[in-house]
Amino acid sequence: MAIRLIHVGVGGRGRWPVRRVAERDDFESVALVDINHEKFEPAMEASGLPESACFGTIEQALNNVESDAIVVITPPDL
Repeated sequence: MAIRLIHVGVGGRGRWPVRRVAERDDFESVALVDINHEKFEPAMEASGLPESACFGTIEQALNNVESDAIVVITPPDL
């Protein structure tokens, strides 16, 4: 069974984990979280996730999807 991941921060450096997970069988992306909604389109294309799996806060993602882990790629000051 694949480990279900929520990606927090999907722009900039956050793009590579989304792309890499899509190439693997042992992980599955289940949600995308970013405060900048413009970052969702490329991440949806890379992950195959629909817009309904995109959230503005981690709380929204946790309340709407089942997950096993969270990948956090955000600027250091955040």
